[in-house]
Amino acid sequence: SLGLASVPVSVNLGLALLVTVLLSAVLLVAWPRPSGRLLAGGTLVALALAGAVLLRLRWLAPPRVCVLDVGQGDAILVQDGGSAILVDAGPGDAVGAALARNGVLHLDAVLVTHLHDDHYGGLSTLGPVLSGGEVLFGQGVSGSLTDEVKRELSALAPGSVSEVSHGDVLRVGRFSLRVVSPLGSSDGSQNADSVQLALSFEDGPRTLSGLLTGDGEKDELAAELGRGDVGDVDFLKVGHHGSAVSLGKAEARALSPEVSIASAGANNRYGHPRQECVDVLAKAWSAFLCTMDVGDVTVEPGESGPRVTTARAAA
Repeated sequence: SLGLASVPVSVNLGLALLVTVLLSAVLLVAWPRPSGRLLAGGTLVALALAGAVLLRLRWLAPPRVCVLDVGQGDAILVQDGGSAILVDAGPGDAVGAALARNGVLHLDAVLVTHLHDDHYGGLSTLGPVLSGGEVLFGQGVSGSLTDEVKRELSALAPGSVSEVSHGDVLRVGRFSLRVVSPLGSSDGSQNADSVQLALSFEDGPRTLSGLLTGDGEKDELAAELGRGDVGDVDFLKVGHHGSAVSLGKAEARALSPEVSIASAGANNRYGHPRQECVDVLAKAWSAFLCTMDVGDVTVEPGESGPRVTTARAAA
């Protein structure tokens, strides 16, 4: 769960073992005996390179939104420079590995959209990167936390639990995250209680707009659109893992996202993402991606639309 503690690679195991054996043989035959000056110089170079990598990862990260592949759950990283927030923490401990493979060393806060385990189950694994940070819930939700969750929060972020409400704005570097739903207090137990965030970024010609929906569905989207809280966006984090009721034709047309991203686990028992959802987005001319097919999906601000990269190519 610690950034850089392990570096995932994809190699042929047989070839990797052969190379290891050959290199070991070469070292046994001709073990180098560098001079003290060469050794000191090499050490300084290695330390400088390591420092440069750490500087970039911790304080100079490019602006990005990463929909992390955590299986059947949600975890979305919003990062710019030295600022980072995680929206939801997925199920189990998958989020720790997801943050590590994306080089995340620090989080300022974690926002839990609602109290379903596939959105907050990974909270306890965030200790190494959330030191000194906050845990945020929707208005009224902190009063509905179970004793188990309270114990986790006490260990994770003692005294740093807060609530957000409709209209509140969170700043993450040059990103702005505005709470557009729900309107009032809730206990966080229902999909409709999900904290939804309208995201925006502007830096000269580079812009990005999006909507992070948690498990919100088409009724909540229709209400947000009706009151003008959200409109045309560059990208949509599809609600409720791409369920059949995540959005309808009218909502898809009004949002008109260039790319839509669902977070779902392979072979999940719900059949997410549902074909009905995929078809609705296709008719709105939105490219559709799902984490179970392409892994982590990263969206960056661009000068002529969002720049999207995926951890792997679709099968």
